[in-house]
Amino acid sequence: MSNHDEKDLLTQTLRERADGVGGGSLDLEAVRGRARGIRRRRNALRGAVAAMVAAVAVPGGLAVNTALQTPGDERPDNNIATGTPSPSTVEERRLEGPTALTLDGLPQGERPAIPYLAVDPADPERKQLVTPDGVIELDDELGPVQAAVRSGNGWTVLAYPGPRLHRLDADGQVVGTEQYRANEQIAVSHDGSHLLYVLVDPTDDAQLVTAAPTSGDVEPISWRLPARPYVTPVGFVDDDTAVFEVTDMRGASTIYTARPGEEPQELGGLLTATAAGDGVVYGVSKVDELEPAVCSAAIDVSSGRQLWETCDHGLHRGGLSPDGQLLLANPGYVDGYGALSLSILDASTGQPVVEFDQTSRNGQVTELDSAWETDGTVLSSIADGPTFALVRYGVEGGSELAIEPIKGTPFEDMPFWLMQ
Repeated sequence: MSNHDEKDLLTQTLRERADGVGGGSLDLEAVRGRARGIRRRRNALRGAVAAMVAAVAVPGGLAVNTALQTPGDERPDNNIATGTPSPSTVEERRLEGPTALTLDGLPQGERPAIPYLAVDPADPERKQLVTPDGVIELDDELGPVQAAVRSGNGWTVLAYPGPRLHRLDADGQVVGTEQYRANEQIAVSHDGSHLLYVLVDPTDDAQLVTAAPTSGDVEPISWRLPARPYVTPVGFVDDDTAVFEVTDMRGASTIYTARPGEEPQELGGLLTATAAGDGVVYGVSKVDELEPAVCSAAIDVSSGRQLWETCDHGLHRGGLSPDGQLLLANPGYVDGYGALSLSILDASTGQPVVEFDQTSRNGQVTELDSAWETDGTVLSSIADGPTFALVRYGVEGGSELAIEPIKGTPFEDMPFWLMQ
């Protein structure tokens, strides 16, 4: 899911601090808690949020857990690209349309090549999983679905109440459910090969940070941590190294990397992590309370060295491209409903490759959520007042509609949202 709510509220808190409003300390976890509340109201997807507690986690040993139970042309039009993608990231088909955040005058393109959730027009309380192969009607046993990821021959779904992790077959029927409650997010490796999630084992008051291949060919493994503080999955540095962060009640996060059979290792240099891949972890490196803005950085895991830092952009959670070369980003300061621009950065330098911005000075077209569709295209959920659409953006510029505009209600439930 999008991390805009968290960034919106973080920047709102920073603005209040800069204006002398409130005067309290900056509490990142409080910001996250408020963001989660907004997401619940907007998407009607959240259940009760796990309470934050005081103790700092001390990573425990390795445990194995298999808790799934199986029941019976060059863009002359406003192109502001500042870099040139490497040959491996250039699209085979150059997109038409402007390099701008707009829904006006966009050509109609192909349907999305990745799955997304949509509200059933006939029953707004019911969600549909729309895939390139068709629409899957989700099993009636499932409550509100938070995320759905391809795994094996079916899907791994996070849904409420609970939340719980469910295994679905290709037709969307429930064939397995975790016996333990899950935390609120599923992280997916940038290449889509692995899942990372957290289970809460009530039998010994522990959190199981669990890594599983999406192929389904290998049993999942779990690192057993104390029940508190709260653990959030981030992704994978490589096939064998998971990344997660532990956040205490003051909102302070500690980032860890973990390999099978080894104790998790603390990684410094970041306040919070947003993405990982190819030996690098990306995230927030500092907060400028006076600007206000956040700075983003890349940390090499093997050396602990900072590879680059930028204070112009904030990174999307899970925003590393499938080939590991590009990152999705927004302005370093985001305030309100969502972001008013979308940037694609070179992951090796943090410099922008292309930026999609407003067509007018007072434009308010908003990017709510984005996900990589291919190495060269991004899908974004875009709102223009009460009008919503899924728009495809290219790494060389250009944009087109992937889903034609429909009417909805601003600041409430989005009519569709992306799952990757």
